[in-house]
Amino acid sequence: DPGFDMKGRKAGPLLELVAAWHEELNREQKKASGSWEESGITPFDYIEENQNTGSVTRWTINELLTRKELIDEGKTMKHCVGSYTYSCAKGTKSVWSLRMEDLDQNGERHVLTIAVKNDIRKVVQARGKCNAMAGMRPGSREQAGVLKREEERLEVGRRIMRMWGKENNIDVPRYT
Repeated sequence: DPGFDMKGRKAGPLLELVAAWHEELNREQKKASGSWEESGITPFDYIEENQNTGSVTRWTINELLTRKELIDEGKTMKHCVGSYTYSCAKGTKSVWSLRMEDLDQNGERHVLTIAVKNDIRKVVQARGKCNAMAGMRPGSREQAGVLKREEERLEVGRRIMRMWGKENNIDVPRYT
């Protein structure tokens, strides 16, 4: 609600509004199908060698095409990307998972979850674990911990996302 204002609100009624919002999201998600068509945006696969260490990293960006994939991404990344189910099923948005794999150690890590508004081909949100993003001021202890451990990885992830965006003619705003 763009006209929503926190001024003069008490915690109890505000929590009731949050609960009602979650119920509405659950109803919308149940209406959405379990899977949907691809957006037409091309996935991304990029191999990068670190000149200092010699390690090789594979970066991938793949579209999430089922409710289960969104829910799993949300659980892994500790954010509410599952609430995008309805928008993805309608085709208005697409959600992408940016991951890195250290090819020397065979370990894959989720780095960013990316939401694209398909009709204007624009990234409208890109977040790491606990909704963290590079350069942000943490809003919780959990975010502070994520930023301390992963700020550099989030920065590199944003660079990779910009490469993908350029390749697909997607607007990637500086801060999303």
